Amino acid sequence: MKPVEPTDHRWLLWGLATAMLALQNLEVLTVGSLSGNLGNSLQISPSQVGGLFGIYTLCYALTQIPVGLAFARYSPTKLLALACIVFAAGNFIFATSNTLSIAYIGRMLAGVGGGFFFLGYFAITASRFDPLQFATLLGVSQLAKFLLAMGVLAMMPVFLDSGGNWRVYFNIVGAVFLLFIPILVLTGRALPEKDSGDVNSSKTSIWDDLKTVCKNPQIIRTSIIGFLGAGGVMAFGGLWYLPFAESSGFPPLQADRLDSVLMLFMGLGTTAAGWISDRLRRRKTIIVVGLTISLIVTLALILIVKPPLWIETGLVAILAVASASFIAMLYVMIKESVPARLATTAGGVVNTTIYAGLALQQYLPGWILSLESGPARGIAHTPIIDYQWALIIYPPGILISLLAALKLRETARQ
Repeated sequence: MKPVEPTDHRWLLWGLATAMLALQNLEVLTVGSLSGNLGNSLQISPSQVGGLFGIYTLCYALTQIPVGLAFARYSPTKLLALACIVFAAGNFIFATSNTLSIAYIGRMLAGVGGGFFFLGYFAITASRFDPLQFATLLGVSQLAKFLLAMGVLAMMPVFLDSGGNWRVYFNIVGAVFLLFIPILVLTGRALPEKDSGDVNSSKTSIWDDLKTVCKNPQIIRTSIIGFLGAGGVMAFGGLWYLPFAESSGFPPLQADRLDSVLMLFMGLGTTAAGWISDRLRRRKTIIVVGLTISLIVTLALILIVKPPLWIETGLVAILAVASASFIAMLYVMIKESVPARLATTAGGVVNTTIYAGLALQQYLPGWILSLESGPARGIAHTPIIDYQWALIIYPPGILISLLAALKLRETARQ
């Protein structure tokens, strides 16, 4: 019998991993449109809604290092099947919760299960495709993710008006992930037992791998950029941008459109950045340019008071393209900065910092807006309105990230 080659079934696996990654990201990318419905149902404040989705992101972040180590040692298909079960269970518990504590348990479980999907995609793509295809394929998967989120956002008003609510939504998400399990099981039977890389990394020491990764200056700098830069931009574009747009005077439908514009251009920006970087062999340059543009545009969004919708939309689109380009390049640089056997471990370390930053910066705006005294209240009488004051947390992080990016070492193959 002909042995199974590492490239066999690679497009099937890539397609499955892309689909799971896209659906899992709905947990972050569409929560803004459901936050009001959720808050009213559970009778909780906007800052508590932020806490619910922040705990998901925090649990997601905490799983990244152990998940990265697991994908370096075990079958991705088996790990992804396990993740589907945990993720679905978390969504079901959350959807049926009547108290805040049960809702937190559901979000925590979903965060743990969701923590497997990106690194599963990362492991499959890194081990089964040509290295010079990696950035382009990553861009395509991100475009698929954002296009799906846009479609869901576009249908959300119809869904809510027709009697749907956040409970139905999260039950549907959980049910879809249960459908992936039999496909993964059948696919796994057609693959070798060890299909996550070209090195028998199960014989290496976990602690040696972690020490090697965590002492790597490139990984340290990339983690700083992930925590402050990527986390901030993702938080701005996810949970908080929609209510902030409404706070600045845009009706809900226009705010939804702004969020959709951001998602579309993030997908296009990631795809373009991957394609360009694979051909020009430039990674660091794209990160530096992306951070610079993100900083300028974020400041403009904060300082321009009540701009016309076309200006706001244009600025959001520019921010989306710039930020998506540098976020995608972080993962490409991680993969190219360490030996192949350490790729998912390094990815787990940096993914931890990105989503820890996202979780932190999901909490902060709500905390600032809920202050009853202090600078936030005092500045409300100036031309900078409340929501803009809350967004001031983002530019310092992007600036520090830019300084760290200038010290990165170019990794693209010559």
